[in-house]
Amino acid sequence: MWTLPLPSCTAATAYDTCIQGIQDTKKKERFTTALAEVLRADNAYQAAGAQQDFGKYLLTDSAASVLRPGDMSWLYEHRMVNSKPGRAIYDQILRATPHGKCPLCGHRQVRTLDHYLPKSAHPALAVNPANLIPACGDCNHDKLDTTADTLHPYYDDIDGAQWLRARVLMGNVPAVEFFVDTPAAWSSWLADRVNGHFKLFKLGMLYANEAAEELSGNWRLCATVYAEAKADGVRAFLVGHADSRRAHRRNWWPTALYDALAASDWYCDGGFRF
Repeated sequence: MWTLPLPSCTAATAYDTCIQGIQDTKKKERFTTALAEVLRADNAYQAAGAQQDFGKYLLTDSAASVLRPGDMSWLYEHRMVNSKPGRAIYDQILRATPHGKCPLCGHRQVRTLDHYLPKSAHPALAVNPANLIPACGDCNHDKLDTTADTLHPYYDDIDGAQWLRARVLMGNVPAVEFFVDTPAAWSSWLADRVNGHFKLFKLGMLYANEAAEELSGNWRLCATVYAEAKADGVRAFLVGHADSRRAHRRNWWPTALYDALAASDWYCDGGFRF
């Protein structure tokens, strides 16, 4: 999971932008009256995010009672996703990730926005930028309407320590298994959230598949190094790759991959062959 800065657009600005130009006077009146509830929901959400505990938000959440069922979903779909004023906010959030990569998996391209807390259960947050996460289609699909306590890219920064690891699986051809190894200093609550995120978004399978292609593409280069400097040369080569990836991202599948390869005596001493 990658950390992102909070969107610069506030909940008040996004909401006001989306309700501007609504022609149905009764619907416009309902949205205008609901502003106070939308702002209360935002205050509670921001407080929960600061404490990295959205369970506290769930205890303080109140539905926008002046609105009809489906009003906020309509506002999101017709005044943000498919309307020019709101669409500018949507696109700004969509483009906020480095290299267009999904912050939930750290790998695939962003294609949509995911509601961290689903709009079906929390309509007051439907157009709140802090609740809208740029995501790839697969991660958005895997999450669906779950309220599982997954990591939040705007509020959770867990890159201070390495928690993504891998191990080499020996066989006719090498393979790698990825797993979460949480630091001892972490609370069980945080460790559970990271493990839950890893499982929900199927990151182990995603990273193992990517690693398989990396291994099959690199083995001849490892063989060249091995012919000149044996296992120690291969290990130094792999350590260099790991350090280079770590300088970019500590908890990134290539970083974990090359750490695991360098640590494997079997791999360095010829196990790299396909």
